[in-house]
Amino acid sequence: MDSLFHWLAGKPYRATILNVFMLTALLVVIASPALFRVVGLPVLLLAAAHFVWRALHATRQRGVRRNLYGLLLTWLPGLLAGAMAFGALHLVAGVVALDWRFLLGALLFGCEIALLLLAADGFAEAGAANRAAAE
Repeated sequence: MDSLFHWLAGKPYRATILNVFMLTALLVVIASPALFRVVGLPVLLLAAAHFVWRALHATRQRGVRRNLYGLLLTWLPGLLAGAMAFGALHLVAGVVALDWRFLLGALLFGCEIALLLLAADGFAEAGAANRAAAE
């Protein structure tokens, strides 16, 4: 058990990803598309707001030096993950519980929320590495 805690403490995003997967698993076990929609939409909105905040901060911090390629690398992964998570949430909400489409949508929702949060946390790690290199 100690090795699990050390592994989780190794990177700050590991516990967040574990929480996202546990929430998704709990919603699948409950097997209610309506509840999945009621809980999933605020989770998606919070993760998207966190990503937008971090991406705006990263874009502003790098300033004029950003070219189109750099902007695409900053914004595109999170925007795609958010759009796919919304599509998965729509898929889950539109079918009966425990149908294969429900399970596929729930799996896709959990993975895309995790990727959205990873995209946002990547900016924090890159910023910390840049500050450490500057010192």
